[in-house]
Amino acid sequence: MARAKTPVTRNFRSFLKDPLPSEPLIIHFTLEQWDKISEGLPISKRRIGTDAKGMFVVPDPFGGYMGFLACAAGSDEGVACIPEIVRTPGGITFGKGCTCLRGKDPVDPPVVDEVDSCALGFTTAGRLFCSGTCRTGNCQLVRKPSGGGGRLFITCECT
Repeated sequence: MARAKTPVTRNFRSFLKDPLPSEPLIIHFTLEQWDKISEGLPISKRRIGTDAKGMFVVPDPFGGYMGFLACAAGSDEGVACIPEIVRTPGGITFGKGCTCLRGKDPVDPPVVDEVDSCALGFTTAGRLFCSGTCRTGNCQLVRKPSGGGGRLFITCECT
């Protein structure tokens, strides 16, 4: 099994404009960028679903924020599952696949039955959006508090 690559950090602007890296990606947001894209996001009190893909966001020590793209299924202490990201004409969305790593060693991703296609995306203008469908309800962009220290999980869920 091939060894995984070291994550790369991109600022939000280069993430939107430059070619997507093949390595796992960490996105840096300035305070102004984060305030703009997160304004008005409703808070969901529902647990993070096992099939959720989204972005963990944490404050950085310099006043900005760091975004870590993640697949909830399989992510656990010592294991990070990273969603496939796909550039489309209108922005960047999550693909169907996930890659899971323990350190730099790939591990088998869990099998997840994705019935709904509700997924997080980023427009080329720098806004968050949801794409896809839900069997019941609407596909809605939400933020979920996740642990302490101001950490959030930004995702789309069927409501």
